[in-house]
Amino acid sequence: MKLVIIKLTALIRLRERDFERVIHKGGISPEWPLKYSDFEPYYTQAEKLYDVHGQQGEDPTEPPRSEPYPYPPEVMYLPI
Repeated sequence: MKLVIIKLTALIRLRERDFERVIHKGGISPEWPLKYSDFEPYYTQAEKLYDVHGQQGEDPTEPPRSEPYPYPPEVMYLPI
């Protein structure tokens, strides 16, 4: 029996609209005093720290980035 170890990591970036005021059925979620652009450099640092892999532009809702992903996407082959 072969043991295969797969490391999957997800580091979610909030979207720009997540920092805006939202009116919903339960009331109003206020606008944040900080914006996505205030957090973006820290997202970039965290992605380097946690060895995040990915490809910019794959997700149409992806927010702007100051740098590309630290590593390209990994391809996972599974036996059929």
